[in-house]
Amino acid sequence: MQKSLYSSGILQYIPFFYVIWSDDLLSVSEIAVVEKAIETDTSLKQKDRSKLLSWLSKDHGPTNNELKLWKQTITNSQVKLTEGDPYPLSEFSRNMVCHYLEDCPVNPALQQIEVHLGIQPNHYVHLFEIAVDQEKSSHYYNSE
Repeated sequence: MQKSLYSSGILQYIPFFYVIWSDDLLSVSEIAVVEKAIETDTSLKQKDRSKLLSWLSKDHGPTNNELKLWKQTITNSQVKLTEGDPYPLSEFSRNMVCHYLEDCPVNPALQQIEVHLGIQPNHYVHLFEIAVDQEKSSHYYNSE
């Protein structure tokens, strides 16, 4: 387990923020969905909530150095994305937190972001530069 520069509250949101800021076109609807999730997320401390909300500002969003730190945090976790998970980005995020911290529960607020923004693995797999675990979808074919 490595140490993280972020608290568990912030760490779990980093993959989501990295995805939504990757195109540098943060829309009003994206902001609204993420704000609502953050505001209703009971696992967040007020300090973490304030920091996350500040990163949603188009005028005062994350710096380039912050984006690089997010990327480094994601890459250093060596977590693999599994496309077959019901909530692939949420599960990826949880596994990343598990890498850095002992406590890493499922966060329904992250699942809500994933559902309401319609984030699919093909939208972000290229951002992480990590291997993708692909589950077999059929067991009917036997090559032997």
